[in-house]
Amino acid sequence: MSLLLQNKLRQLIIFVRNYWVYELAALLVIGIVIQNYTLITLLLGTYRFTLYFIIAFLYFYLLFLRKTPLILVNPASIHLLRGTKMLQRIFAAKISMQFLFCTALVLVIFIFFYSYFEMVLFVNTYISLILCSLLSWSRYNNRYHYVFYFLILVLEIVLLFSTPIFGIVVNVACIVLWMILKPSVLWEKYYADMVRIYRISTIAARADFAQMQILATENSIKESYRLSFTHLLLKKPLLAKSIVIDTFRTPYYQWVIVVVTLATALAIYSFDLFYPFAPLLFVIVLASSYSYVIKMYSIHVRYLIRKIREGLLIPYSLIDISINNTIIPSIIILAAATVVCLICNTSFIIFFFEVVFLVIATLLSILTSAVVPGKARVIDMLSYAFVLIVVAICHNPFPSLL
Repeated sequence: MSLLLQNKLRQLIIFVRNYWVYELAALLVIGIVIQNYTLITLLLGTYRFTLYFIIAFLYFYLLFLRKTPLILVNPASIHLLRGTKMLQRIFAAKISMQFLFCTALVLVIFIFFYSYFEMVLFVNTYISLILCSLLSWSRYNNRYHYVFYFLILVLEIVLLFSTPIFGIVVNVACIVLWMILKPSVLWEKYYADMVRIYRISTIAARADFAQMQILATENSIKESYRLSFTHLLLKKPLLAKSIVIDTFRTPYYQWVIVVVTLATALAIYSFDLFYPFAPLLFVIVLASSYSYVIKMYSIHVRYLIRKIREGLLIPYSLIDISINNTIIPSIIILAAATVVCLICNTSFIIFFFEVVFLVIATLLSILTSAVVPGKARVIDMLSYAFVLIVVAICHNPFPSLL
């Protein structure tokens, strides 16, 4: 351990010696920022949205953009100490340093982009960054599907706007669950990346531009570090069909019906139209809007199943077809429910409950359409009844009638 620290300190000294001009420029910039601290806090610190935007971008970076692992270990240590307790201690030390870095980062963000300090919000942000860092490690080791990380991103962004105490409870529960599931390590991939990263850091510290050119030539043909949604769609043709064909080729009048029914529901709620039946009509019209979205995508699934029964061969099960065709309508319903809950001042617990059960209703409707495509009318009626019950529970329509 002492030799590793000595090597790291030696490399740091070489780096400082070769890049002192840039470090001096960075110190000058920091000095200017500190000198104009009051102006910066007036411009940015009073806007809570700025803080949320920066934190949400950090979530997105950790869950999707970052390609290298957050925990960097000397490849020689991996080669010599793999399977020993010493390597476990090195990982523990690196994880502790990562936790300290997250603490410093959140503290800096709160100092410069928030008008006053809230301990509960600070703890919630810190724990959520820890969770995203741990999930970044899982994504690096190909542990879960990209859809899982997208759902985590949506959850964390929603928790930003909810009660911080509730966010702390959810994030701590997710971290405990992550630890229980015992994250794995792809050692061959990790070792190869550590060799490359430590070679780059050594060459950069020495300012060896000839080796930099050689290294750039060796790594010129590499997978792009940008997030390629096109590549993702090519790997998921059912999802591509749901986005490109089922969504963009849907007749405009159907989207007009969805928007008009949603706007009508919000108008009934906002202006108390048809009082005293406004709450009841609001629930009925809102459920109709959600159900119509589900029906639109269920029709496409029934058409695909009919083609399969007529002889079309595709290497996917009914479960795969249903799940891939549930993603887009679930996102649309999530966006609509978010707008409705913001206008209606609905609590986060009710919003979360509503979204979860609406997604379940979407999945059940599409799955049932795939299994028994001949019972379209019955399935649509049952789906509407389920959605109506969920919306009625979340937006109680009866107090004004009693």
